[in-house]
Amino acid sequence: MEKYNIELKEILVKEFEIEAKSIDDAICIVEKLYKNEEIVLDYSDHNTTNIDVRNLEPFSNNSDFLSFVLFKAEKEIQNLSAEELAKIGFGNLSNAIKEFLKDKN
Repeated sequence: MEKYNIELKEILVKEFEIEAKSIDDAICIVEKLYKNEEIVLDYSDHNTTNIDVRNLEPFSNNSDFLSFVLFKAEKEIQNLSAEELAKIGFGNLSNAIKEFLKDKN
């Protein structure tokens, strides 16, 4: 039998409406509340569970696999929302907004 590294990831989500002078300030407020444990997420905030393979070594250097993934990604990217594209390009939406605002100034 072979061994496989499988990742199980649960994503908890809670949304907050924050009054602040800027997006950065709003994010800082939530980060501070979370750090001080004034915001605590629990099972009732469950959003998604992902189960995925962690070890891609057998495929990472396979040019056919990489071409296949790129082809599929190029087709699907046209259907993604701005938020999904921002997560791919910047890690999250707030980073995309920060970069956008910085470039506009």
